[in-house]
Amino acid sequence: MAPAHAGLAGEKHIPWTELFAKAVDGQAMRNYYQWLGLTYVATLATNPALSLPSGVDEAGMPFGLQVIGRLNGDAALLGAARALEQAFEGDTALCRPRPDAQRLRQPRPELREIVTHPPLPGQAGGTLQAVSPV
Repeated sequence: MAPAHAGLAGEKHIPWTELFAKAVDGQAMRNYYQWLGLTYVATLATNPALSLPSGVDEAGMPFGLQVIGRLNGDAALLGAARALEQAFEGDTALCRPRPDAQRLRQPRPELREIVTHPPLPGQAGGTLQAVSPV
């Protein structure tokens, strides 16, 4: 399956103000839950799962690999993930991305918490306005 951003018209990545991809592989996604549908299989089956940081994509955005274990196989899953992480450490394309701490210290007032300050309908990725909590 292609990345979630592949179906967006003319855009390479989903803007952070979007709650979910509007299309995946050219197929329209009706809502957030349809977009995340594949992840529910592991959740409903109660298999242990984790996300393993695996480098960055062509735009420098963090990329992860979802690893799912056997039912009640938590310890084996963690062991496999640790082995993968150790193998990735030696490859700059696959190792866990380390954030630029100095850049993160710079204030970015235009970025707000998407949960407490969600984008309003019709707003493009610029300044967001607060929405009263329900």
